[in-house]
Amino acid sequence: MHRFIVLLVSFFLITHGNAQKQAAQKEAIKFLKQNEIAILNLAKEIPEDQYHWKPAQGVRDIGSVFLHIASSNYFIMMNLGIPPPPSIDLMSLGSVEGRDNIIATVQTSFQFVYDHLLSIKDKQLSEKVKFPFAEMTKYGAIYLLIDHSGEHKGQQIAYARSIGVAPPWSR
Repeated sequence: MHRFIVLLVSFFLITHGNAQKQAAQKEAIKFLKQNEIAILNLAKEIPEDQYHWKPAQGVRDIGSVFLHIASSNYFIMMNLGIPPPPSIDLMSLGSVEGRDNIIATVQTSFQFVYDHLLSIKDKQLSEKVKFPFAEMTKYGAIYLLIDHSGEHKGQQIAYARSIGVAPPWSR
């Protein structure tokens, strides 16, 4: 009986310990997927002829904000040590035209994040990474992915409402 209890406790500790591995990365993916779904649903609601609308001079238009989200996903991952695929040219990503192409570009960038975020191991989370605007840990940079996409999701909600488009989830 004693062996059985030791075996049962050992099994619990091993499986529980494994369940906690990469918890930050897995949780980040969940939040990112929520942001992505909202961003893409909103992008599909905005008429293509409004993608060049912007509230003032000197700020990004609707299409450019979506492309900024995509390029930032790649940029943050690059700073985490995961370069974009050779098919992605960050310098020309902002010149993508057409609603369907922009939506596909955003979707592909999120998929890239999901495909590679778990390659960052827990022991690497405390490593420092440098951005032009700050130095932070890899852990912080993972949460920057969520914060950044959430920030621009809110921006796009405001832009959409300014042109008379309600987010589909608020109807």
